[in-house]
Amino acid sequence: MLALLLTACAPPPDRLPETADFPEARFIESGWGDAVFFPAKQVTLGMTLRAALVPTPAVVHVVGLRVEPARFFPEAEVVSLPIDDENFGRPVDFIDASFERSGAARAAATGPGLYATSLFFPAKGRFHLFNTCNTWTARALAAAGFDVSAWGTLRAEALMRQVRALVRPQ
Repeated sequence: MLALLLTACAPPPDRLPETADFPEARFIESGWGDAVFFPAKQVTLGMTLRAALVPTPAVVHVVGLRVEPARFFPEAEVVSLPIDDENFGRPVDFIDASFERSGAARAAATGPGLYATSLFFPAKGRFHLFNTCNTWTARALAAAGFDVSAWGTLRAEALMRQVRALVRPQ
């Protein structure tokens, strides 16, 4: 699973109101995925096939991190992409637009997240083989102005190759 990390240095007050559920967070991690598969404690073959082959409802997973992402996820590859203040609002807008708020000021959590400091929220869009957490992350990075394409990101490694290339000297 790929996710986006934002420093919790105050998104504009009219965006990402769900982060208020994480008042101690220094960083906010977010991901997007199938509403049944993503939060499942035990994944079944049926869940996997349904998520891949049938467009299904989605959720946003939000994690409030008190420590640097690499310390919280020591086994994960964490790639930092610097972004200036001018462009910081673009991925914030993208993530904010991913929440299904149904006219409310903020989305209500649909359940506990994968970690003690995380929650799932209803999301816009339908999850399927060609619209996954990888394509969502690629679109968010592209919205931020990074040269990343959602095309061909069926596997996380395909997206990670693009992300790694952004930090290598050209």
